Amino acid sequence: MQIVEGNVISETPGDFDEIVHILSTNSKSISRLSLMYDIGVEDATRLFDALKTNKTLNWLDLNPGSNIGDTGASALAVALKTNKTLVILGLENTGIQDAGAKALANALQKHSSVENLNLMRNKITDTGAKALANALKTNECIMHFSVKGNSIGETGTKALADALKVNTTMLSLDLYGNHIGDKGAKAIADALKVNTHLKIINLRETHIGDAGVVALSEALNKNNTLEEFYCSENKSIGTTGVKALASALKVNKKLITVTLTDNNMGDEGAKFIADVLKSNNTLTTLGLKQNDIQEAGITAIAEALKVNKTLKNIDLSRNSFNSSNGINALSAAFKVNQVLTTVNLANSKLGDNGAKAIAEALVVNSNMKALNMSDNNITDTGAKALAISLVVNNSMKEIILTENKITDTGVKDLANSLIENTSLIYIGLEGNLFTNPNPILEYAVMLKNLKLMLQSC
Repeated sequence: MQIVEGNVISETPGDFDEIVHILSTNSKSISRLSLMYDIGVEDATRLFDALKTNKTLNWLDLNPGSNIGDTGASALAVALKTNKTLVILGLENTGIQDAGAKALANALQKHSSVENLNLMRNKITDTGAKALANALKTNECIMHFSVKGNSIGETGTKALADALKVNTTMLSLDLYGNHIGDKGAKAIADALKVNTHLKIINLRETHIGDAGVVALSEALNKNNTLEEFYCSENKSIGTTGVKALASALKVNKKLITVTLTDNNMGDEGAKFIADVLKSNNTLTTLGLKQNDIQEAGITAIAEALKVNKTLKNIDLSRNSFNSSNGINALSAAFKVNQVLTTVNLANSKLGDNGAKAIAEALVVNSNMKALNMSDNNITDTGAKALAISLVVNNSMKEIILTENKITDTGVKDLANSLIENTSLIYIGLEGNLFTNPNPILEYAVMLKNLKLMLQSC
């Protein structure tokens, strides 16, 4: 086992006894420990006993899948009563249920060192969430708190929301994958109206519908601290919810990231978002993946991108842009937009015509750095058009064309652009129809790497 600048990544169980000994005696300084193998209750208890006297460990990550259960969590809770060095605590998927959550909550009420608590993918229900919420009301240290993938419902969410009303230290809250529903969303919304510290909230796949989003949108009209809002994979969110959120984004001046991936927005919802983009000057990242956006919606978004001056990253993948009007509108937007740096158009039915239209834009666009056009039925024809544009483009660093229908002919054209382009570093081509390994592509990659090495000297 090696300790490198205080860090230990333990990959074999044979290291465990030595680690426990070092931590208990403080004979060496370990500041970060990541176990890459599962441990059970017995070993967890030994490890946590060592933490009672340890004075160096700041960061502990147990391997997801370790079954420490409530007994292990209780042993950790005892250790936390005397340990004042742990800052980051990773307990993802370690079999903790409500009893373990209660024990940890009791220990954390006045704890003064743990800032990041990861309880993702455990078996915590409303009962455990209530206990943790009570701890968060008095804890003045935890800044990042994740209960992603547990079994927390409306009641537990309401308790956490009540904690947010008085908590003054938490910066991020991750509820991804819990069943909070519209009532839980409304409770969170009430908290956001008064909370002045939270910067990130993740409500992905939390079974929120339009009513919940309307409530959250009302809160965003007043909240002036939240910077990142994740509300993807809530398939009951439709036009009504998107309209309310769009209205909030017209007045909210703090949000920089909004993701609405895999909802039920459609063209009407996309038009509301497009209207926002024409005037909003704070959003830098927008996720609209898989929202059944078609010609009318993408055309509206494209028109907005012509005038938007702040959006840097947009994900439009898994929508349907196979009409010439929508694709041409997007191409025209990219020709004049000089702000976007990252664009995802994967699996959007672009085909060769779409590739050609985007290629035309890349000839004049001088700001885009990363473009994903994977899984779009692009053949050698589209690849050639892109290759020609990349020879003259001076900003692109990465283009992803995986899972298309490009053969050796298209690879040859793209390999040449990789060599000639002064900014391009990587072209993703896995899952196409060319010979693999491809000597032409390998030569181009080798030559490119050589050029990059010489430039760095």
